[in-house]
Amino acid sequence: MGVDEDLNNLVSRMEADKIVFVFDMDDTLTSARKEIPDYNLDLLERLLGRFTVAILSSSDEPALKKQVMDAFMKRNPGNLLENMIILPTNGRKALVYDLNAAAHVLAYYYSLEKKIGKNQKELLFGIIKEAVKEYGIGNVFRQYRGYAPASSEEFIDDRGNQVTLQVLGKT
Repeated sequence: MGVDEDLNNLVSRMEADKIVFVFDMDDTLTSARKEIPDYNLDLLERLLGRFTVAILSSSDEPALKKQVMDAFMKRNPGNLLENMIILPTNGRKALVYDLNAAAHVLAYYYSLEKKIGKNQKELLFGIIKEAVKEYGIGNVFRQYRGYAPASSEEFIDDRGNQVTLQVLGKT
């Protein structure tokens, strides 16, 4: 199945269900960067039996695999995973379950650089770096982390679909 066909199947399922539950990962379904607890797995299993469920996270695929999918696979969820959409890196990608591959596969991918161009993205990074210097963001970082940042790069998180200024530094 190609990416376009996967995306069309995803949209069809969502339209057929009419209801899609979307959950944030960290500090909603789990404690930050921890494996999903059993009571939330129970909830998701019940929902997946009837609805489409999407899990959105700022984390990328390996973290979501560790936090959610590994725990689900221990339960032998059968066809329930067909109703689960994984949205890593704040929706930069959409992964849908492919029964033949027995894994979530890429159905959608968004790239900020492709959308605005490399030069514009570099300009955006430059503006953020200047703001870090001009507004003394390093002082906030130093207060919070207890040490001075090595560079403004410690504040800038390129997530592919967005560029984020993280005043307290990357976690």
